Amino acid sequence: MKTIFLLRHAKSDWSNNELLDYDRPLNKRGQKDAFLMSKLFKEKLSNVDAIYSSTALRAEQTTLVFSNELRVKKEDIYWKKEIYDYHYEMQKLIHILLTIENRFHQILFVGHNPGISEMASYLCGELSITMPTCCILKIELQIKHWEEISAHCGNYIFQEYPKKY
Repeated sequence: MKTIFLLRHAKSDWSNNELLDYDRPLNKRGQKDAFLMSKLFKEKLSNVDAIYSSTALRAEQTTLVFSNELRVKKEDIYWKKEIYDYHYEMQKLIHILLTIENRFHQILFVGHNPGISEMASYLCGELSITMPTCCILKIELQIKHWEEISAHCGNYIFQEYPKKY
């Protein structure tokens, strides 16, 4: 069995209209939420073998908070611009999962909506899973190898997000 934790990046700052979407940083609430959820993840939820993250600034900042708290080695963080580029193309996001090294059993996948919510729905067979910012969703995949991922191969275990706390 494999486990994936889907994490939507924390809340971003929209105050600078000059910035490209890709370059938007976290706002103060986003920073606070990332720290809160990373501590919750470490204390109550689990640890991970690797992190796959978008390279958009807000996703990078969220990932760095989590990787620091979880003590994930730098070589086990995989920065994938495609996670940002394909955040409207869920099937291409699934393709990234198919390429994960099988030595990893539990991964954290940091991305953007709508793709990350659509991916959760695809994996779990749920009609619509909504992921607010800095939401963590745990899915246990009924597979032995990442390349076996398919629709409905996962079981929705839980969802945590900052507004619950």
